[in-house]
Parts: sequence; structure tokens; C-alpha cells
Amino acid sequence: MSFLKFRILSPPDFRWSNNVSSLLSEYLTLDELAKELRVTVRTIHRWQSRADGIPCTTLGGRTLFRIASVRAWIEAHERKPNPRRPRAA
Repeated sequence: MSFLKFRILSPPDFRWSNNVSSLLSEYLTLDELAKELRVTVRTIHRWQSRADGIPCTTLGGRTLFRIASVRAWIEAHERKPNPRRPRAA
């Protein structure tokens, strides 16, 4: 029971504390990023394991993703259409 009491009293997310929320407001957790990109957590892990993987930082055992870095990573993976391939009408 004491464990259950501890879980209820401690905030489950960084953003619950006012001081920490302003400090980490430009970061997303693994679950938040997966929801935002509409992919699974496993997909995020797979992207992280690539040589040009999605940038992240670990703080207190928790993986965090800076929103600006994720946007830059997405832009860097943008593809241009093949000019020799005809477009569908």
C-alpha cells in the first residue's frame, strides 16, 4: 500500500511542476512524440537506432526530444520528387 500511496502523491510527468514545466516546455517525452507523429513508440526507437537517427537527450533516465531538433530532423529527411518520373494526373 505504501508504494501505491507514493505513486499517487508523486507527479507522473515532468510537466506537473511549475518550475520544471517552464524549463522543459520545448521538450516531448517518448510517448508524446509518438502521439504527435502518429507512430508507435517502437518506430521512434527504430529511428533512434539509425546512424542519422532522431536526436534526443536522456534526463533522469527519461528520453526527451527537443521539438526544434525533431523538426530539423524531419526537414533533413524531406525528399524531392524525381524529375524523370511522370506525375500522376
